[in-house]
Amino acid sequence: EPISRMASAYYYYVDPNARSPAEIAGEMSRRRGGGVRCSCFRLNFNPCIRQLASNSCSFDWLSFSRTQMRRFCSPELGGKSCSLERALRNSKKYAFIGIMEEMPLVAKALERKFPAYFSGAHRVWLKQSQGGTHIAGRSSQLEAGSISYDARALLKTHWKPYADEAAFYQQMKQRFWYDAVHLGVVAPE
Repeated sequence: EPISRMASAYYYYVDPNARSPAEIAGEMSRRRGGGVRCSCFRLNFNPCIRQLASNSCSFDWLSFSRTQMRRFCSPELGGKSCSLERALRNSKKYAFIGIMEEMPLVAKALERKFPAYFSGAHRVWLKQSQGGTHIAGRSSQLEAGSISYDARALLKTHWKPYADEAAFYQQMKQRFWYDAVHLGVVAPE
């Protein structure tokens, strides 16, 4: 999901607990375009989004999250610019596209679609995922459901790529479920 992915990338790049203050300050000053009022230094994701919106700051620096669509618009796949149409067209060149929210099913689907390469993938995924998500011995800051409704609403309004990103994500999700049913990973409804 585009906003969850953005929040995860935000914490990866500017998490005050995982990076030194000098690293964070450097990253934030490199990315901000409106001075201190548009900085999110030492702010969690929700207050950062609120501050950007209330100060009429550009949301363009949030591009550090490298939109999902752009991964399907690389120069090798036909161009420098990225549009929803181009990303959808290029996505058809892939034999299978999984979604992170359904990794156990993705592993099962990969086992079925490419058994020579992914035999045992589901078992490996389950074994590795039993330990939980930890970075440097502590839980990740971004827990499920921690993105506030107002931050989501502000991003939907102010983050220019949101509409196309959401449409692309929905198309990839539909494709995943179609493939999962046809591979016999889940039963049709």
